[in-house]
Amino acid sequence: MEFIMDIFTFLLFALLIFPLMTVLMHLLLKKRGKKEYHSADGNHDFAVIVTAYKNFSVTLASIESLIRQNYPSEKYFVYVVADGCEDITEVSSDRVAVLKPEEQLNSKVRSMLFAIDRFKRKHDYIIVIDADNVAAPDYLEQMNRFTRQGYTAVQGKRTHKNLDTAYAGLDAAGEIYYNYTQRTVPYQLGSSAAISGSAMAIKASVYENLLREISSQSGVILAEDKMLQNYLAKEDFVTAFAENALVFDEKISKGVQTQRQRTRWLKSYFDNLKTAFGIAVLGLKKRSFNQVFFGIMTAYPPIIIMILFSAVIVLLNLLFAPGGILLIAAGWILFVFCFLFVLLINHARKEIWKSLFSIPLFAFRQVMALLNLKKSKTDFLATEHTKNRSVDDILKEMKR
Repeated sequence: MEFIMDIFTFLLFALLIFPLMTVLMHLLLKKRGKKEYHSADGNHDFAVIVTAYKNFSVTLASIESLIRQNYPSEKYFVYVVADGCEDITEVSSDRVAVLKPEEQLNSKVRSMLFAIDRFKRKHDYIIVIDADNVAAPDYLEQMNRFTRQGYTAVQGKRTHKNLDTAYAGLDAAGEIYYNYTQRTVPYQLGSSAAISGSAMAIKASVYENLLREISSQSGVILAEDKMLQNYLAKEDFVTAFAENALVFDEKISKGVQTQRQRTRWLKSYFDNLKTAFGIAVLGLKKRSFNQVFFGIMTAYPPIIIMILFSAVIVLLNLLFAPGGILLIAAGWILFVFCFLFVLLINHARKEIWKSLFSIPLFAFRQVMALLNLKKSKTDFLATEHTKNRSVDDILKEMKR
């Protein structure tokens, strides 16, 4: 029994120090070189799809930010799918089409296909924007810098647009951490960035084919972003991370919202676990660093799972092998150091640092999310959005 406990203790320690090891590799090794963008393709034509669900008013700031892009107006078009929305208002722009399905779609995948079937023209890339997302003025220009290099998929950088509660601050802290450890670090090391679910660009033909395949599945579809990144990884495409292509995302403000959102995320993590390991094994067979690293990274447990796993191992160590507790404690010290270090080098705002004192409450909500995983089988678990902030207001606050 003691030997088995030693194995589990070492596994936990390895998981705890893995993020720090990858961050140090990124900082010590030469970063991926920045290329000049002289592709003959010029400016790509983007179809920007905004998916709204039962709330059209929250899209107005998003639409405004897209209309005001510093990008040739003839090279992009915005399609807003208003699914189940009764509060639709007129949008006066020849670059925007508001599409209202006759019957409620209740699916982000079906909403995107609804827009694709009504494209005004053939587009090179599809960009997915959530209803609450607000794009920085140079967002499309920054994305085009990477699409001109020939990437099949490019992930923009989602960042907070509100820090009004402790929950929002902790949500923002998590996003900073995962942006760095699962997007900046892998991409700079030569692997793929994880996809966020919005603010990304994918070659139109590739994305349309995948969406049609996904839409044929029965039941509630919660993780089309995981399906997309898995498809790209299996084909050994590298997903780029456009760190300067900013999209401001609403952070959850209430405990109930945290619980619903984490239920959806945890369910998608467990559903994706087998596939993630499969991609890593495929990479070993093909000698693809991209696939091996990406598979391991996406199989890495969420922090709440690490906490619960640690609690079990500590309890068993107390019973059978007390010496292992010191190794677990060392692992957690290094993990916490890595988390705080990532916040520091990414210049986290003071509201985010203050919110860290509320971590126990945030963790409790995630435990409750774990207990509600069955609900995800019948409930789309959409997150409520209420923060209608213009891009000008957000940019002014960032400068403070």
